[in-house]
Amino acid sequence: MELRFSYEEVRRTVLRSPGLLTFSIENNYWPKVEYFVKEMDGDLAELKRFPQYFSFSLEGKINPWHPGVGGEGVQAFVARDVEGQ
Repeated sequence: MELRFSYEEVRRTVLRSPGLLTFSIENNYWPKVEYFVKEMDGDLAELKRFPQYFSFSLEGKINPWHPGVGGEGVQAFVARDVEGQ
């Protein structure tokens, strides 16, 4: 599985969320991508639009919230985080 970010997508993502550069690909990104695709039946394009998803804890936030957001996808996680829920 590949995300295939273009140069412009990487640039935009880093400018929006520079902290993402500090995360481990093996321990942070891939487990969250796999969970998003396999468990949430998500679209990889959505991860490109909402890179903040990668800053959430898989065990502490994504997994517990997943049943509550249904088919709303990554945008629902971002909205919940902004609302402070």
